[in-house]
Amino acid sequence: MNHSTHRGVATKNYPPGPKGHWLLGSLRPYSLEPIEFLQEQTERYGAFVHFKLVHNDAYCITDPELIREVYLNQHTKFVKNRFFWGHVTEIFGRGLLTNEGESWKVQRKLAAPAFQRRSISCYMACMRDFTEAMLNDWQDGEKRSLHDEMMRVTADIAAKTLFDKSLDQGGQRILEAVHRIEEQIPIRLRRPFFFIDKLPLKNNRIYHENLNILDEEIHAFIEAEAHSSTPSNTLLSMLMSARYEDGSGMSRQQLRDEVISIFLAGHDTTAISLSWTAYLLSGHPAIKERMLSEIDTVLDNRSPSFEDLAQLRFTRNVLKESMRLYPAAYMTGRDAYEDVDIGGYTIRKGSMVFISPAVMHRLPEYFPEPDVFNPDRWDTIDERALRFVYIPFGGGPRVCIGEHFSMMEAMTLLSMIYQRFDLQYAGKAPEGAMLSATMVPRQGMPMCFSKRIRIKESDTMSPAMMQENL
Repeated sequence: MNHSTHRGVATKNYPPGPKGHWLLGSLRPYSLEPIEFLQEQTERYGAFVHFKLVHNDAYCITDPELIREVYLNQHTKFVKNRFFWGHVTEIFGRGLLTNEGESWKVQRKLAAPAFQRRSISCYMACMRDFTEAMLNDWQDGEKRSLHDEMMRVTADIAAKTLFDKSLDQGGQRILEAVHRIEEQIPIRLRRPFFFIDKLPLKNNRIYHENLNILDEEIHAFIEAEAHSSTPSNTLLSMLMSARYEDGSGMSRQQLRDEVISIFLAGHDTTAISLSWTAYLLSGHPAIKERMLSEIDTVLDNRSPSFEDLAQLRFTRNVLKESMRLYPAAYMTGRDAYEDVDIGGYTIRKGSMVFISPAVMHRLPEYFPEPDVFNPDRWDTIDERALRFVYIPFGGGPRVCIGEHFSMMEAMTLLSMIYQRFDLQYAGKAPEGAMLSATMVPRQGMPMCFSKRIRIKESDTMSPAMMQENL
């Protein structure tokens, strides 16, 4: 490792790390700027850092071999971080994002077929249709919040693939409720004690009112599908048709938990990734021109097919590099379910382990010039060697189940948007990140849209042809 190893406050029982406040430990700096805090501790103390969050032991790991232990080799000894998920349990229930142990394993096995490549390829037409409708609504020269546009279209796609409904068919309430809930998540995460979530506060009232709306709408979709005479070709239908080994299906509550998890994770992260990609392309015109050239050549004014996506290699590199610099899921946390021996230390039961893609993706020993937007780096990188370094979708058995769906959706939208429009960042200041459950653009990513005019070679005349027509 190239990290420095400042050992001033290390003990024989813990790896090195900051001493922190006598009561709160490092809670305040971690809560205010979690990425910056973990980056600073990694640079100062090394790849295995110990700190306190109030009375809780916490660790930051940036050594990929140790991350392999947490994500893969000893993953059964860890559960999802309760400090984070405890504040939002009412949203996700016991869905795949939050479930644990044998129950999670059974649910994952049951849901997996719905997200295999052969299953999701049929949804590409839906992605194209909603993207086309969005682009038809855009006007040359206008300015809009790109993040709002991406949230809308990905939510439309999620609603259609899950329920066979669009947001214009009752889904607008869902989107508004989700937006208000997501505004409340960072507020809840800054609370050091769970009991505050139960107090009669304005923010808690807003949170629960919108959660009730979300529940009502999701249960209505489930009941409509359950009473339909012909099963639809939707993810919800696949989940309802799936059977446990004893022949039973998911309960209504379990379906609700899975559907909400898929809906929120299925549109939010893709929208965020596309927003940051457009921001980076706006600041790097030469890279954008190369991507446009590839899109124009491969697609030739057609909408992309599933097979076309494999040919858009540089475009995929652009997306991967954007997700390296701005991973939507910037932090993953685990709690030790029992004592775990890792890296020469014992992580005690109940301790928290933080693994941050935002920190990992900017380590210079794996990514030279880590702050530089360089899609070409992916032509020479051995991605297998970076299995536990480049982790925008997590890793191990709990890797994001919707990874292939998300990449197909992002590639489809990215190629179709830049076929028709050039996007230029129009914010008054550089865009910053609001760290909620995800890395949301703080200003909404204002963009100016300019229609592209592509002139085919067959439409241009050589000087000799021009002379001939005079």
